[in-house]
Amino acid sequence: MQNLSLEFRKIATNIFWLLADNVLRMGVGLFVGVWVARYLGPIQFGAINYAMSIAGMFNVVAKAGLDEIIIRDLVKETTSRERILGTGFALKLVSGIVAFLLAVGTSLFVSTNDLTPWLVSIIALGMVFQSLDTIDLWFQSQVRSKNTVYARNAAYLILNAVKILLITQQAPLIAFAIAAFAEVAIGSINLAIVYRLAGYSFKLWKASLTLAIEFLRQSWPNILTGFSITVYMRIDQIMLGNMVGNEAVGNYAVGVRLAEIWYFIPLAIVSSIAPKIIQSKQASQELYHERLQKALNLLVIAMYIICLGMTFGAPQIITLLYGSKYTSASPILSIYVWSNIFVALGSIRNTWVTTEGLFRFGSVTTFIGALINVLLNSVLIPRYAGVGAALATIISYGLSDYLILLLYPPSRKLGWMMTKALGLDFIVSKLRAPSDR
Repeated sequence: MQNLSLEFRKIATNIFWLLADNVLRMGVGLFVGVWVARYLGPIQFGAINYAMSIAGMFNVVAKAGLDEIIIRDLVKETTSRERILGTGFALKLVSGIVAFLLAVGTSLFVSTNDLTPWLVSIIALGMVFQSLDTIDLWFQSQVRSKNTVYARNAAYLILNAVKILLITQQAPLIAFAIAAFAEVAIGSINLAIVYRLAGYSFKLWKASLTLAIEFLRQSWPNILTGFSITVYMRIDQIMLGNMVGNEAVGNYAVGVRLAEIWYFIPLAIVSSIAPKIIQSKQASQELYHERLQKALNLLVIAMYIICLGMTFGAPQIITLLYGSKYTSASPILSIYVWSNIFVALGSIRNTWVTTEGLFRFGSVTTFIGALINVLLNSVLIPRYAGVGAALATIISYGLSDYLILLLYPPSRKLGWMMTKALGLDFIVSKLRAPSDR
């Protein structure tokens, strides 16, 4: 019982640090982000978000689909830490360089002005530095995210102060792209410093060709899944920019950003409990399913509260924060905020896919959702602009993260768990209990 209490405190502490990290980022980022959006205006703000979307499309290549696999192996194979970390870093470094080249090449092909390729090149360079995120995966596997919080928050606070300085000095648009790159680069370097201060040595890391091949064999479904998720999150702004223009992207980016600031809640909770869910699978199916259901219940109730509040308060929130220039963002926010529900479900689904080793199923379902997202965007954006893009995202999220699970026999049980959570069965059953007696 004492060990259980210690485990719970360790998980709760880790969740606290991740939430504290994201609350700080949300507060500072919202304040500075609003200031930047007001300073740049919808057209320039749309231009930098368009460039960030192009670069972001290839972030999945930089990650190489390795994160969940590396964490899983670090939890299971504690004696092979240096070999796992060294191989993961080498693969991520190479994939980061490839991602940079792909982003720059794509920007040259799709951009409609001379500035976009420069913006993309500067922002995409950060993906090379993300190879050091391998360190974060080690701390996650040990449920010690406090170390990562220190490293990244230092960079985040410094660069947000720089953005304020850029505004006061009336800096050009390209300076904000440089700031975006610098935040990633400094945050990654800080991770390396924290890793050394924690008593670990990079000299012990060893890259293994055999392990690299095995990682890539397992990770390609994750790459496909990640690319599909990236399509969800980026293609709408790229298509909106090409079909409607940068001003539409600026309004859409404001609505999406206010909706997506809540994504940190499911991601923080799941990253902290995922190792225990993986371990419970080895203990018993009953404990495994119990932990999955409890996680779903917790996430859904939290997301319902947030989504309802943001939906009804969207017009006032947009006007208060961004001013009358961005009033077109309020209906986008009211719709897009409901993506939080499916992000929460999807985070649990990803843990289940990793635990069960069903990477191919996860990649195929996400790819189907992404394809539908593109098709819906092509139909809805010309008619409804940003609102159409938001609707396309919600429909495709719901399909890939929930509905498909009910159709595939191995995932059907998880799908029914999600149904129970969405229907608030854990609350309804308690309310009915007294009358049943």
